[in-house]
Amino acid sequence: LGSPTAPLDPVYAKECGACHSVYHPSLAPAATWRAVFAGLDDHFGDNASLDGPLADRLLGYLVANSAEQWDSKPANFFRLPDAAQPLRITASPAWQRTHRRIPQPAFGVKAVGGKLNCSACHSDAASGRFAPQAIVTPKERTTP
Repeated sequence: LGSPTAPLDPVYAKECGACHSVYHPSLAPAATWRAVFAGLDDHFGDNASLDGPLADRLLGYLVANSAEQWDSKPANFFRLPDAAQPLRITASPAWQRTHRRIPQPAFGVKAVGGKLNCSACHSDAASGRFAPQAIVTPKERTTP
């Protein structure tokens, strides 16, 4: 098993990052990535369809680097998706448990931008490490 250290695939980062924050592949099991790609025509309410070869390439990258392929704390946590919402990383028991003490309004701060934006607080999110010392909670800027 590997340890997340390599940068994200630039094609994956470009294609998926055009609409939302990209997740390190180790944050979901292969079955979740396959299910996400099987439903790209209705990806959380949007049509995110990709042409066949590009979809195959990106899915191959995600499966090859899925949670089962890494021996990191986040990968081990995220191997078990939520049974009711298996495609939502933020619905997973691990995400819920890890973020349970964070007040809900904190996710609404403009600098955070919601629960889906891991890199707003985790400066190492792109690497898949999520080390405690890499957490920096943004504060809402106010002008006097």
